[in-house]
Amino acid sequence: MHSSFLPIMHFLLVVVLITPAHNTVDNNPSHPISLDDDPSLFPGHLEPLGSKQPKKDIEVLTAYPSPQEYFLKYIRPGRPFLLKGGAKYQKAYKVWNDDYFMSFEAAKYENVQVEPNKKEIREAQGFVTSFKDFVQRYGKEKIYMVNKVPSFLQKDVMMPPPLRCKNTRNLMLDHVTWMSSGGTKSVLHQDDLDNINCLFRGEKDLLFINPIKYGSKVPIDRPKGGYSSLDVDKVNFTKFPSLREVEYINCHMEEGDCLFIPRGWYHQVNSKANAQNQNIAVNIWFRHNPRHMPEDCNLPEDEASLNHYYFPGMESLHIRDDGDGGKEDDDDDEDETEEEGDEEHSMLKLMMWSLTQTKYGRASFKTFTSLLKRIPNFVSDEDISHVELDENFLNVARMVFNKLNVDGNKFINGDDFKKIYQNTDQVDEIEIFVSAQMRNLQLIAASLLHQQPKPDPSMDEPPNTATRDEAPQINDEKQSAKDEL
Repeated sequence: MHSSFLPIMHFLLVVVLITPAHNTVDNNPSHPISLDDDPSLFPGHLEPLGSKQPKKDIEVLTAYPSPQEYFLKYIRPGRPFLLKGGAKYQKAYKVWNDDYFMSFEAAKYENVQVEPNKKEIREAQGFVTSFKDFVQRYGKEKIYMVNKVPSFLQKDVMMPPPLRCKNTRNLMLDHVTWMSSGGTKSVLHQDDLDNINCLFRGEKDLLFINPIKYGSKVPIDRPKGGYSSLDVDKVNFTKFPSLREVEYINCHMEEGDCLFIPRGWYHQVNSKANAQNQNIAVNIWFRHNPRHMPEDCNLPEDEASLNHYYFPGMESLHIRDDGDGGKEDDDDDEDETEEEGDEEHSMLKLMMWSLTQTKYGRASFKTFTSLLKRIPNFVSDEDISHVELDENFLNVARMVFNKLNVDGNKFINGDDFKKIYQNTDQVDEIEIFVSAQMRNLQLIAASLLHQQPKPDPSMDEPPNTATRDEAPQINDEKQSAKDEL
């Protein structure tokens, strides 16, 4: 080759090497798909939940923590764990099988609630049958028992050791048996209660999402039931693009394992049967009380089975779950209808009311975050006025503020809510969105409160320490110029 062509060839070679490639879909790591690309190109689109997203394993313990350690290190910060072999000492683990169930005469007469689908459909109508009939059918039909532990089997199931304290009894709410021939799939959901689940037969695989880190990314579009409408077998990133940014915690349960699921943690559950075609688990639901400190925990083993405990049931919380709970007395139907009407758009009404706590009936973003901190029970039932809000809290608060600020100016005011209510399609969508994000703010606030405990009131405070957030009313006129939107 003529020497005069060498500089030209060298230049062309350099151009080829440094010219950026088009962002195409292939398996070459030098051509990654980014969040700026079409969501349908992202790995995992139309595949099972979490199939291509980053995962890390759940914390694994080999022994239960003490009751005090359990509430301090796991309940308060919301920290899930898997306890290997935590149920193997229980009679249920040792003896439960179909022949054992059928040996009870009471199995003929005690009725249970049965779901008609193994893939959970919250709107599906279940049915009631005898426990004996269910046991005879569940190995051959796609049905799933979700019911209290039958009374004659409660002696076989033990209260988990961290909950066996005298002053912890009043936190107990309900127990549920989950029984099938495997192959069940739950929706992606969260619960407002703490939960210990013990697996006696089969296997379970769970995916968790930390609500404090990723709460704003999880599409809980059915807030009354605390679940998402997404198809867990074919996740549509075009419809739910924020799920591409989520990191999952993976948990695999085997027979005899127990699992702690903290309040508010998003999770999705898949079950698999054992060789005897069984998958059976029991969970204990109890009220979330991060301030609880267990006392008097020396309960004898023979008094620790479920039949020695009182469980008031979900009804005691007065929860209306998708209109399922009604009053027994027909004379109260009119009152019930009025109550339901009052609850419509309850979160938007609460937001409107919060503006009355400001001097000019409006809120900049700075004022809005101040309202979140200082109005009792808005995001916490504890005083959080001393808490320094972190980036997670402020990001979610900003999402709520922007959703309510339909005018797009510096303030949320009455005009925004007039426009929201004028659009009947929009008002329902905004109520759902704001309700879901307020739930996330509650979880983040609880975590911050755990990290930043309230100062000791016995310590002397310097004079004149009142902040603007603590003032009876907030003057937006003087502060709005400093607000940053």
